[in-house]
Amino acid sequence: MGGQISTDIKDCTHLVLNKVRSNSWLLLAAINRGVYILNERWLDESYKAKMFLNPATYPLTDPQAEKQMKFTLQTSLSKARSAP
Repeated sequence: MGGQISTDIKDCTHLVLNKVRSNSWLLLAAINRGVYILNERWLDESYKAKMFLNPATYPLTDPQAEKQMKFTLQTSLSKARSAP
């Protein structure tokens, strides 16, 4: 579909995860950069559609982990995007 897998967070525009992990430096770096952090359904459904679907409709949510870590992923991303 034209996407590429990157091992360097500086090159990433999207991060696909199945859950929030407190020890994930990739997650923290992605939040800091304000990139899309998506659940795996985005990749699956994009593949079926043969095109990348709107990432805004597939945000990663993990209420249990967010409550435990006392933050909201989408709020953190909004803040990062508003003040890069």
